[in-house]
Amino acid sequence: MNGVLGMVQLLGTTKLNDEQKEYVEVLSVSAKSLLQIINDILDFSKIEAGKVILEREVFSIRSVLDEIHDLLYPLAKQKEINFRLEGKLEIQEYVYGDPLRLRQILWNLAGNGIKFTSRGEVVLKVTQKIFLKVAYP
Repeated sequence: MNGVLGMVQLLGTTKLNDEQKEYVEVLSVSAKSLLQIINDILDFSKIEAGKVILEREVFSIRSVLDEIHDLLYPLAKQKEINFRLEGKLEIQEYVYGDPLRLRQILWNLAGNGIKFTSRGEVVLKVTQKIFLKVAYP
């Protein structure tokens, strides 16, 4: 799949007319969707085997949200429904956790919203809750 994605990206850098650019965009989104499905299946196998290890790192949640939006927006557009993010700028940019797992969860949540919505819009609303951990001597 990485080879397919790489070739699609290279194709996108060549001289294309508007219709061809749209085809490349659809191909890119479709390949990324397929890669996500493959990764989900592999992760499901890991969950079944009890071998999932959550990463712990600082990452930009806004970048994850932008990526989800950029990947799913064309799918929503094909179905003639609107897909938008809400609250992205009201949350802190960097958080601590597992960016891959969060990306998978949001992808599946928003993707299912788009898949099962026939008209109207799908809104992915994010809010922030701060949990304080207080240590006493």
